[in-house]
Amino acid sequence: MLGGKKRHMASGIIGRGAVVDVQKTQAGPLVKCAVTVGVRLVDGTDPYRATCNIALAPSLAEQLVPGSTFVKVRADAHDHSRVTISLIEEIPVVTISDPRALEPPVRALRDGRPCRVTVLAHARQWLQTPAGDELYAITVRVDYDRSEFQINQPVPAASAATLQDGQEFAARRLVAEPNVLAIDWAAAATTTPVA
Repeated sequence: MLGGKKRHMASGIIGRGAVVDVQKTQAGPLVKCAVTVGVRLVDGTDPYRATCNIALAPSLAEQLVPGSTFVKVRADAHDHSRVTISLIEEIPVVTISDPRALEPPVRALRDGRPCRVTVLAHARQWLQTPAGDELYAITVRVDYDRSEFQINQPVPAASAATLQDGQEFAARRLVAEPNVLAIDWAAAATTTPVA
């Protein structure tokens, strides 16, 4: 049977954590890690940051890279600031409704100037829209001015297989806000992939 804290955490609320900071201290054969994560829980709680402490083998501690590592989190149902993380469990996909994340691509598709982009890199975020489209962080290069920047873009399931580094896509970009750009998946579905 699990003790008080462990019982709360085993039955806690699951979510997705984005590692934002790690402080590591060698402790014998293990590495003590104070890990700060940006937490998004599946219950719709507003996103927040929390810190937890975990002792890991050096090879696992190396996997904790701020800005690029995602983990499964479990938050105490009574105190969301108390979290545990797992590097081995499957990370849940969390539905978000935050307009700051969802609204820019909608505006770009509605009001933006047509352009073409090349995908330089892309990474899954374990987030999805209420419609079920997963969000990806996508670094793009714009054809007409060669600018490069990252967008957060919902990707329909039917288009996920076409999202590959080096692939070109039709897109739309806001003239007044040049970093607001969205790949036009409807147009992409009607074009021939670049070999």
